[in-house]
Amino acid sequence: MDNVLFYIMWGFNKLCEPWYLLGLSFLLFYLAFYYKPFGDKLWTIKGGYVVMISTSIWFGLSLNNDHFLSIVAKADNVPIVAMIFLFIGFLWTGMVQAWDNDKRIAQGLEPNEAEDSKKRVYTWPDLLMVELITILVVTCILIVWAIVLDAPLEERANPTWAPNPSKA
Repeated sequence: MDNVLFYIMWGFNKLCEPWYLLGLSFLLFYLAFYYKPFGDKLWTIKGGYVVMISTSIWFGLSLNNDHFLSIVAKADNVPIVAMIFLFIGFLWTGMVQAWDNDKRIAQGLEPNEAEDSKKRVYTWPDLLMVELITILVVTCILIVWAIVLDAPLEERANPTWAPNPSKA
């Protein structure tokens, strides 16, 4: 079993070399944007689950590398790690909407945004309630983040000593 895991990790490390990873990324992006059967499957809810699960597996396998783990585990890098998943989620959401609008335009219909702009949007209480819930969720996330992660603090400020280089 150890030999199988060794060869899986060796293959994974080879695949993560820049020339393989970049080439594979270009191929997947080309297929996703220009090859219609692949795009029709990718830009769906099921495709989004596949993308997020595969990204999570890829990230989880990357944590076996001690150097990568030591970088990712630092408290300063938590937002960067979160941005990886947020970027993929927002890219996927935007592409689903763009793919849907392309289909609607091909059928001779208006894009979704044109139909949505004809609807009335009420500010009170709908928008403010969504903003209040968002503020509460973000506040809870920040409080948990502050409690769980150790802040990388330095010693108390000393007005008689300026670090080199001096930072604002």
